[in-house]
Amino acid sequence: MNRKVSVGILIAIVCITCAMTMSITTIVSRRMFNKKVHNISQLETMYNKIAEIDKTIRKNYIEDIDDDYLLDSLARGFIFGIKDDKNGKYITAKKYKEIRDIENGKLVGIGVIAEKDVSGYMKIIDIYDESLKNKIKKSDLIIKINDIDVSSENYEECESMIIGEPGTTVNLVVRHGKEDIELEIVRNYSEIKMLTYRQFGNIGYIKIVGFNDSTVSQFNKAIRKLLRNKVKGIVFDLRNNPGGTLKSVCAILEPMLPREQFVMMTLKDGSTKKLNYRGTNKIKIPLVTIINQKSASAAELFAQALKDYNRTKIVGVNSFGKGTMQHIFELRDGSALNLTFAKFKTLKSPNFDGVGVKPDFEIRLSSEQEASFELLNERTDPQLKKSLELLKTK
Repeated sequence: MNRKVSVGILIAIVCITCAMTMSITTIVSRRMFNKKVHNISQLETMYNKIAEIDKTIRKNYIEDIDDDYLLDSLARGFIFGIKDDKNGKYITAKKYKEIRDIENGKLVGIGVIAEKDVSGYMKIIDIYDESLKNKIKKSDLIIKINDIDVSSENYEECESMIIGEPGTTVNLVVRHGKEDIELEIVRNYSEIKMLTYRQFGNIGYIKIVGFNDSTVSQFNKAIRKLLRNKVKGIVFDLRNNPGGTLKSVCAILEPMLPREQFVMMTLKDGSTKKLNYRGTNKIKIPLVTIINQKSASAAELFAQALKDYNRTKIVGVNSFGKGTMQHIFELRDGSALNLTFAKFKTLKSPNFDGVGVKPDFEIRLSSEQEASFELLNERTDPQLKKSLELLKTK
């Protein structure tokens, strides 16, 4: 039996519905407005405090103020204040121009890769200019550049002093053991060796020091050579590898993984996105990967992705634990901010940021072996020895 509903009741229902909708909308809008007002109030408080500090200093400080240095320091302090972004960094306009000039080939280095030593000096970890190999050795320390002593306090400035236009010279004092050697070196173009490779019998060995576009082309050359030589397995050495670009590490991983996507990222709003990198399953021989406490970021993704698909055993110690992505945002005055904007991980495992990648076989180097790491070989390096043993039993 059909019931008739009066027009009055229908109008009443519509009015009630509209009223409820308006009430809900008003509540949501009020909350959004209050949040915005709160944020504006916070910003106003912050800017007022900065203005008060500036006014107090300019009125009372006895010495002159370098406004450019003050502004750069303020920007650094801003990034430092983001306590959860361990990789965030402010880049001065001068430094950012230098970075772009290096990328464009306008500025070049001296053909070595160096890192900050515990002493504050620059420690040579690799030499890719053949002409320098009879002058500088791995583990040597650069202690002076153009009569400026290298230290932790001026390390970034000293790094910039190494860089210059092709054909110009730089004067160094290099400490080799107990001997200090004075050198004049010509800056020139050199392809950075991002990896080295060799064979131990029928087992291939590839050491990757970082991931960028050059790594991909050098990897393709190395893998073709090793496969032509019919190696039955490959050791990947990623110790002390700080990472690099996601694009390059995924390009290297693709031929060793099944035909599916294998990496994803999580953005600020919590949304996730599978990245369009797919395995091709072309390289099927057994693999072993060596990592240590300085293997980070893209190097950790490399190890974890291969492990997820049972493509590698991992030897060494727990890795660094950096699973975040950074992007450089250029500011109007030519300076820039390097900010963390996403986290990344494999599709099969949790994000390893702050946790690291755990080895299947934990083998530690002694303090003496750590100190002479660059001089270790297949007989004296216990992590490499174990990796070769694992492949010999395949």
